[in-house]
Amino acid sequence: MNISTFIINNKIKSKEFIAVSKRCCYLCELYLNFARSKGYNIVVSGNQRKIYSGWKLPNVKDNNFKIKSLIHILTNLDRIIEKKINNYTSSLKAESDSGVNSPDSNNSDDDSDTDEYLDVNSHRFDLL
Repeated sequence: MNISTFIINNKIKSKEFIAVSKRCCYLCELYLNFARSKGYNIVVSGNQRKIYSGWKLPNVKDNNFKIKSLIHILTNLDRIIEKKINNYTSSLKAESDSGVNSPDSNNSDDDSDTDEYLDVNSHRFDLL
């Protein structure tokens, strides 16, 4: 990412190839995609779509570029997380919370438990 920082700091908009020993991580890919959207023609050999915990945002001189690139990265990460959460939660079986054991059910056998619960909790509030 040091080479891309140099390219951006010097506003080099011509096609620049960056040779890498391994493919870029997902955060580098998002950063470079943002740079391309701003007119930088940076080319790398590919990406691997992995995220590394030690990744750092490149320290470019242009704070506006830095802020907008961070917003771009976070927006994409939020979208991915939301999509994963929706995928996982949609596969969970929904359980009703208004069954027979619910405190507000019409089952008279449960009324004593509910009254006892309310009595215990009301004493807690008296102590506060």
